[in-house]
Amino acid sequence: MQQGFTFEADDKPLSDILFETRRKYCIPRYQRPYAWGIEEITEFWEDLITNEEPYFIGSLIFNTEKEKDDGVVDIIDGQQRLLTITILMAAIRDVAKVLDENSASLFQRQDIAIENWEGKSSYRIKPSESLEQYFSMYIQGNQADIASSKAKTDEEIRVKTNYEFLKDKITKEINRFQKKDSQIESLQKLRKKVRGLMVINVEISREEDAYDIFETTNARGMELSVGDLLKNLIFKNIKPGPDKDFAKDVWSEINHNIEDTNTELKRFIRYFWISKYGFVPEKRLYKEVKKKISNTQWIDLLQDLWDDSKRFNLLLEGEVSNFLEYKEG
Repeated sequence: MQQGFTFEADDKPLSDILFETRRKYCIPRYQRPYAWGIEEITEFWEDLITNEEPYFIGSLIFNTEKEKDDGVVDIIDGQQRLLTITILMAAIRDVAKVLDENSASLFQRQDIAIENWEGKSSYRIKPSESLEQYFSMYIQGNQADIASSKAKTDEEIRVKTNYEFLKDKITKEINRFQKKDSQIESLQKLRKKVRGLMVINVEISREEDAYDIFETTNARGMELSVGDLLKNLIFKNIKPGPDKDFAKDVWSEINHNIEDTNTELKRFIRYFWISKYGFVPEKRLYKEVKKKISNTQWIDLLQDLWDDSKRFNLLLEGEVSNFLEYKEG
């Protein structure tokens, strides 16, 4: 890590971080969407089932800067695992509903929610804005039926698919036992395994460090695209205002424009860059952006990306009438 970073790191069971604490976690604005698919979820499940002893699932990095004021800790590295573990706990809860409502209620209160002294509950993890409504209703909520939900975005589809995969695996696992008590005991054993997962807990206390750590740690894990890394850079350099988060709102518009064309965002960004600055291989694109764009040019870059995303969308999705204004007189 770069000089000047102040952080604490120690190894802990996941229970100390996520389940036996009143801490609330939030996925910050610069994070990428939930991205785990069947390959990652299958590997996670197989590791969980085949390891009898607690095993190591990597480092979790948190920014505690806002904890005193807002009571919330930002997740810098680990959102894919923590959201997946929440999906798993929701699947365990829902399988338990068929066997014993009291157990299901206990799992909800202890594994997904935090209950205060008045009996009011809040959720342990707040997902990104793009996923929050669906996730809180169908995963963290205890009433809605995710099977009947209409997952619209890629994130929502991944959440629903992973939930159904895990629920099916859990059901098959407990069906090895015939008695209800043994099935509930099997669910408890699975919960205990999750709580015993070992992590390296890293905590920092400055937002500026968070952006740099995000870049250096995430670029080496599950591949981040140039879009994810560029978003991080833009959000680092364009801070939210008191009433509006311009960078977040515009980036969301860019995403929607490109998603509607069924084109990968990283491909659009490369097309954009080549059209303005000349050819560059994809693997060098992020470095070129960092080298070329100065500290005063980030808003201009974001605006240009936004404008070109609209034109790109029109080229692939628009009508001839959309281009009449460009017709020579």
